Amino acid sequence: MPGFRASKHCKKVSLSRGSTLSEEFKLFFGYYLEKLVSMEFKECSVIYSGDDDFLIIGPWSSLPRLAKVLQDDFRKFVCENKNVTVKMAIAISKDIKFPVFRIAEAAGKSLEKAKQYEREPNGKAKMLFVLWKKS
Repeated sequence: MPGFRASKHCKKVSLSRGSTLSEEFKLFFGYYLEKLVSMEFKECSVIYSGDDDFLIIGPWSSLPRLAKVLQDDFRKFVCENKNVTVKMAIAISKDIKFPVFRIAEAAGKSLEKAKQYEREPNGKAKMLFVLWKKS
């Protein structure tokens, strides 16, 4: 199943387990994420939220705080399971009229970099911020 793979913690991923996990992610990233943003981060907008992907646009002053709240809430959602994490990237444009798809591309590249980072030995997550500017 794409996106779900066996690991040292779970040798087999059955279709039913993968399907259940996928539905739970849809609930969190589809329903809960949109409610969180609309109620607590009104200056931000959810452009897309799906299975385990999302794209949010908003002011640079709000996105890091939103990322922290989302990470904390996701950790609670997965019952503090350190093997299930959410990785996020933030791309910043210096021009409000800069095309959203370009910012999304930059965030996607930053996300690939974030996925390469491992959790620190003390269990704390690392945050990666890449300030991207038009070349």
